Amino acid sequence: MYVPGCGPRPYARVRYHLAGGRTTLFFWTMAIPVRPGVARVYFKFGFASAAAPAAAVQLQQQQRAAAELTESIPERRIRDASGAGGGGGSRMSASRWLKRLAGSVPHWLLAGQLIADQDLVVINRQEMLMRREGLTARDYNLNSKADAGVAAFNVWLKKAGYPDSLWGKGPAPQSGHTFSTWPATELSLEQLLSRQDRHVRHCAVCQRGMKLVTAVCTALTAAAGVAAVAATTLAVLAAISPDGVAVVGGWGSLTGAVALVVVLAALAVQGWSFREESVVSALSCKRAVTYEPVDYKLMERFQVNVAVAVRAKLTF
Repeated sequence: MYVPGCGPRPYARVRYHLAGGRTTLFFWTMAIPVRPGVARVYFKFGFASAAAPAAAVQLQQQQRAAAELTESIPERRIRDASGAGGGGGSRMSASRWLKRLAGSVPHWLLAGQLIADQDLVVINRQEMLMRREGLTARDYNLNSKADAGVAAFNVWLKKAGYPDSLWGKGPAPQSGHTFSTWPATELSLEQLLSRQDRHVRHCAVCQRGMKLVTAVCTALTAAAGVAAVAATTLAVLAAISPDGVAVVGGWGSLTGAVALVVVLAALAVQGWSFREESVVSALSCKRAVTYEPVDYKLMERFQVNVAVAVRAKLTF
């Protein structure tokens, strides 16, 4: 099992201190390779209060000391106790409730995977490039502590016998004895971006989510169809009746029926689009990320030149 860093912390942690503010953006990642081409990735991000400047810390200490001195006066304690309400406790309860609510939201509902999709394609192309050029893990330029996870991952690959004992020799992955079902040719873009093959079929939570989303989308589509039939019927009745639109309740009823059709149809389209992007395939949203072959060729030439020029020697 591999954990980034291979040290006392079983994760890779990155913090961004936002300029001009007291807020810090942080995220943790932990990737565990399961078998060649498959890894389980854990990711968490959020915001936190940045460390206060020294002057602010000193001011807070002075204020805390003054408050403690004030609390030592019995009359003040009695007055504060008599006027204190339950606001603090209610705020804490609300905070815990919101955290519990956020934690209960299924990950398939909030999963934004565009960045992961982009990294996946880049890493796949990068590996093909390195194997064709005869480059190894020692040819990476690791110039910061943030790259320690890459070095640790290379340690895990070396201990696992990568690449010969896993995929065999050659410029493309071959069917090795460790994982005989691994394809012998480079994966296509459709295979790389298939959420169904990469994750959903291995995750019971996402399978239940897919069934739920499919049922909701089917219901919305059926409701839009029924509403369209009803609106068409009202329009035909208004057209053939001597009383015109009065026979169907006036223009308000007819307009409302048409609006209902439009709303239900739009919801159905959005639902099917969400289903496709979240649990089926990322091909439908690939235009949002740089996947063009010409960009990869330029990127590959740049990376080869950097790798060959640097030749950073690492000790694993």
